[in-house]
Amino acid sequence: MSNDLLSDYNALSRWNIIDKNLSESILKNLHPNFIIRDYQREALARLVYFLENDRSSEEPTQLLFQMATGSGKTL
Repeated sequence: MSNDLLSDYNALSRWNIIDKNLSESILKNLHPNFIIRDYQREALARLVYFLENDRSSEEPTQLLFQMATGSGKTL
């Protein structure tokens, strides 16, 4: 991937390469009283894509969710 990871992942999402269908194991571990929003689904789908496809063999991997306050990162 290039140095602009956000642009790369935006393109992957636009081309429907990143699968937005989250597994039941992920969805069952979210708070049942809250409905997952589209941007939260996108963030989780990008995380899953990274872990399954882009992860380098170097450990540890540190990731950051750059999302606004109150956007549901702790959901």
